[in-house]
Amino acid sequence: MQGIQQEIEGRDSVRAVVVFALCCGERSLPVCRLGVSDPAWLRACLDRSWAALADGSKVDLQELSSVGSDIRDSLEDADYGRYHMAVFDAITVIGHAVSCAGQATPGISREEAKMASAGMLRMLQGVHFEQYGRFDGWQLHESVSRELAWQKQDLALSSAETGARSVEATRIRASRQGQMLVDGVVSGEWSGFVPPDDWPTLF
Repeated sequence: MQGIQQEIEGRDSVRAVVVFALCCGERSLPVCRLGVSDPAWLRACLDRSWAALADGSKVDLQELSSVGSDIRDSLEDADYGRYHMAVFDAITVIGHAVSCAGQATPGISREEAKMASAGMLRMLQGVHFEQYGRFDGWQLHESVSRELAWQKQDLALSSAETGARSVEATRIRASRQGQMLVDGVVSGEWSGFVPPDDWPTLF
């Protein structure tokens, strides 16, 4: 887990770091739907952040950073029901991801990305406790191994190519992973994976 944090710290490209953070936010969005009555505003915040990558000249970065803080402030005194802690952590991840997208300073963007990364793992730690009644062994659970593999892939893809088409493909992949994440939160099934683009189809 420290390896991911160190890899983020070693990234010089703000754009690549933002893509990574937004992938974490995109993955966490389906979990928010388990407890947020109207998650459309979170979807809109992520969409604005992805749009900033496409054409940053049309986005007020300071405003976007403030939106990220507003998302985290919305957590105060909230009750998200049965999946409260998972939803709480998921919203926190989106807040850090959006704040990351609103940063032009490499150091601050890296810190926000690291918090988004850590938030995903904190969510899985809590889910492990909910499903097994203990924290022991959570770091070795398949849910964590899969998330770390996804994060390493996010870092590799975001650093290799950050053109508009590549970024959109990365967003779509993270969105599909998010559905697998929420399936695991609800059912305890963590074995799903996103097939590569060249995976053969049956029909």
